[in-house]
Amino acid sequence: MVLCPKETSHNEPAPRFSAQILPALQDFIVARLGRRFVEPPTFDLARSFAESAPAAPLVFVLSPGADPLQTLFKFAQGKSEC
Repeated sequence: MVLCPKETSHNEPAPRFSAQILPALQDFIVARLGRRFVEPPTFDLARSFAESAPAAPLVFVLSPGADPLQTLFKFAQGKSEC
């Protein structure tokens, strides 16, 4: 069980203990379930594109510093029908 402090506004800093809880929680998960449960899966653009459709488009949620633009350009050039 993880206890969460009261909700804070976006302007308030995160509680100090969160920097300690996350690594401890990750260590616990790795010990009980394995490393694959704390590591992000690799992204397969070709597979995701194949599973997409006009009614189910690809949506990228990026973290700071992530820039998939060059990967998308290369993929698009390979798919070009011109």
